Amino acid sequence: MFFLGARWLRFLVAAILVIAAVSLVLVRGLPSVNNSYAVNPYPTDEIALPLRVGDRPPPLPGVTFAPYPTIITFWATWCAPCEVEMPILQRQFEDLAVRVIGVNTAETATHTDLQAWLAARGITFEIITDRDGAIARAYGAGRALPVTVFLDREGVIQFAWAGALPEWEIRRWTWWIAAR
Repeated sequence: MFFLGARWLRFLVAAILVIAAVSLVLVRGLPSVNNSYAVNPYPTDEIALPLRVGDRPPPLPGVTFAPYPTIITFWATWCAPCEVEMPILQRQFEDLAVRVIGVNTAETATHTDLQAWLAARGITFEIITDRDGAIARAYGAGRALPVTVFLDREGVIQFAWAGALPEWEIRRWTWWIAAR
């Protein structure tokens, strides 16, 4: 019988693992890496945003974007991630003097309930109500809330996201648009 010491056994196991990994790469290929900040990180049509970095967004009623760095957020009172994101956006509005516009969409609450919801959370930035969902559809925000769009001082889209953003990501993009 052939006897292998512990050292040879470890070498044999390592060699088998390396061969398996190389075989896997040869069969499936290397994973693709996309380091660009895509506007739509999701491949599905359900939450695909029609917005592109470098484009101007669809107009909002009575709003001129330039010359202010602007954050537009689509939200609803029933949306749990929106409830987390709204106070973060309020702090950006207060601390960095960026313009924040909240577009309340897909809402079932009355105007009084909406005002009470905002007051209870200390939200003082501009709110637009989108009862028929026309604005949300123009921005592609119909299926996923929140949707957050960051515009530079020229009113050009710098970043857009469907779904909740962590606070550090909101801060990073707010600094980006404020500094441009």
